[in-house]
Amino acid sequence: MATRSIWILGALGGAALVGIAGWVGASWIDGGVASASPESEGRSRVPVQVADVEQGAFEVTHTLTGTLEPAATFQVAAKVGGRVDAVLVDLADVVQRGDVLIELDDAELRQAVAAARAELSVARAQLESARASRDIAKQAFDRVRTLANKNIAAKEELDRARADHLEAQAGISVAQARVKQQSAALEAARVRASYAQVRATWAGEDGSRVVASRLVDEGEMVAPNDPLLRIVDLDPVIAVVFATEQDYALLAPGQAVTITTDARPGEDFEGHVLRVAPVFDRDSRQARVELEIDNPNAKLRPGMFIRATTTTQRMDDVTTVPRDALVERNGQAAVFIVSGDASTVTLVPVQLGPRSASRVVVTGQGLTGSVVVLGQNMLEDGAPISIVGESGEGEAA
Repeated sequence: MATRSIWILGALGGAALVGIAGWVGASWIDGGVASASPESEGRSRVPVQVADVEQGAFEVTHTLTGTLEPAATFQVAAKVGGRVDAVLVDLADVVQRGDVLIELDDAELRQAVAAARAELSVARAQLESARASRDIAKQAFDRVRTLANKNIAAKEELDRARADHLEAQAGISVAQARVKQQSAALEAARVRASYAQVRATWAGEDGSRVVASRLVDEGEMVAPNDPLLRIVDLDPVIAVVFATEQDYALLAPGQAVTITTDARPGEDFEGHVLRVAPVFDRDSRQARVELEIDNPNAKLRPGMFIRATTTTQRMDDVTTVPRDALVERNGQAAVFIVSGDASTVTLVPVQLGPRSASRVVVTGQGLTGSVVVLGQNMLEDGAPISIVGESGEGEAA
C-alpha cells in the first residue's frame, strides 16, 4: 500500500511539472517577447540591440590630447635692486601695457641723480673756464704775432704764444667731452631712477594681460633681475599636443581643430594648427604640435587638459556601421544584418574602410536596414533574435 501511494504521488508531480512548463512556454510566446518562425522553431531567440546602417557623407576624425598654455608669458623682473615699497597688482588682475606694477624704494637712486646733475654743472663750468682761457691765449698769440711781424718779438716768444693758444683750444675739446660724459651719466641715473617703478612693458600687439603669479611682497629686498611677477596673454591660448609618427602626417598648419575639455563640459572651442615641430623628440619619438584657440571670454585657462579633434578625411556617399557591430568569423570581418521582420539575422562579410571614433566605412552585399551591435557574439548566420532595445550611434560607439 505504501509503495502504491508513492507511485501515485510521483505521477501527479510529473504531470504538474509538465503543465507548468507548458504554461511558461505559452506565456513567453503569447507575451510577444519572441515568436517562433518555421526556420527557427525549436531554437532559442537571442536578445540583441541594433543600430542603423547609414548611407551618406562621412568624416574621418582624429583626436589628440594635450595641455593648454598661454599664448605669451612676460616675466616682470627688477632692473635695479632695492626694497619693495608697494605691489600695486595681485593674482588674476588685468594689467595694461605701461601700467606701474611695483614700486621700489628710490631714495638712493634719486641721490644718484642729484650727484650726476652736480657733476654736470661742474663740467659745464670747466667748459666756460676753458673757453675763457682760450680767448686770453688767442689774444696773447695775436699780439705776439703782430710784434713778430714788426721784428719786435723774438721767434721763440711767438712759438710759445702759439703753443699756449693750441693748448687752450684743446682744453675746450676736453671740457666739452667732459660735459657730454656727465650729461650721459645724468641720463643714466635718471633711467635707473625710473626703474624704481616697475612697469608692464611686454612686446606684441596685445594691449592687456593677466597676472598669473605674484612672487614678492611689500618690504622684501630684491636684486637686479629678480623675478617679481608673471603675466600672461589668455586670448588666444595655445594647446600643446604631441603627435606620434603615425599622426604626424595628418597635421598641417592652418588645419581646423575642435577643442573640448572636462572643465567646460558640453562646450566646443574652435581653433587651428599653428605650428608643427620639424623634428621628433629622441626619447618619446613624438613631435610637438601647437594649436591656437580663440579665447575672448577667458573660459579656457592654461594648465587645462584638452582633447583636440580634427577632420583628416571626408568621403561622400559611403556606407557606415557602428564599430561595435563588427565581428570576425573565420578571419573575415562581418556584421549581422537584421531581417525585414526583425526575427532573424544574416551574417554578411564586409571590407573595412576608414573609421572614426564611433563608426566605420564598410563595403559588401546587402548592407541596408539594421545591424546587431550588442549580443552578436552569441549569434550565427540565420539565428533567431529578439530585439530588446535600439542603440544609437553614441551608444554603439
